[in-house]
Amino acid sequence: MEEQKQFIPDYSRYTLGELEEIYSRMQKDKFLERVEAIENEIKKKKSELSKNPSLKNLENSQYNYEYAGFWKRASAAIIDGFIGLLFFPLTNYLFVLSFSSKNIMPILLYNVAFFIIIQYYLLTQYGGTPGHLIMQLRTINNSGNYLDYNHAFLRSLTYLPSTIFLLLQINHAINSIPSNINIQSILDITPALKEYGGIYTMLNTIFNFFVFIDIGTVLTNKKKRAIHDFIAGSYVVTNKSIKKIEEVKSNLIYT
Repeated sequence: MEEQKQFIPDYSRYTLGELEEIYSRMQKDKFLERVEAIENEIKKKKSELSKNPSLKNLENSQYNYEYAGFWKRASAAIIDGFIGLLFFPLTNYLFVLSFSSKNIMPILLYNVAFFIIIQYYLLTQYGGTPGHLIMQLRTINNSGNYLDYNHAFLRSLTYLPSTIFLLLQINHAINSIPSNINIQSILDITPALKEYGGIYTMLNTIFNFFVFIDIGTVLTNKKKRAIHDFIAGSYVVTNKSIKKIEEVKSNLIYT
């Protein structure tokens, strides 16, 4: 009796991830024609994906990054805060120097250097702040690469207003504080900023509330992106999932 021809489903409607799952569970010696059809479709989809392995196309193929949620990102921020405390002696010295000399340049240059190192160098070269690196998190763009300098700058835009107003507040206090008030440590500066910071004290406080909007944004979208991530086209993901996706990319067929 002539062997009945096997029914071949339309495998083109399946994602690459689904096809690989089906293929792994098939009885390959029993359904030879289906096996061949799936192998051809997998090869085709890998070839298409290799031409544009963007985050969206990878996800459409069911290869997903693991996005860092609020607690992981908050933990990274806390770690950054503790690391910042290591520089307290230097920070304290520069603040006192700025007030004693009535010149904001020492603390301004310190903030600029800090900004360049954290928001540019570490972010573009290593994918995150020290806290992110310790928490095994990385910031990537839509192509899965670390941000370039332009997008790193865009990602910092939400922080810039509060930073600028803080510096203006410090400068106003430096030039307004009575000469009989002796600033001996950074602990003396906090009340001085509130009293002699002028209108910038209020503006800085207002813009500091933006962090709560950022937190709400992270909590309310599927990919756990903050507002600065939307502005810069960035995503904070786990390093483990990056390695997994890179392995997937290395197995694609390039044509």
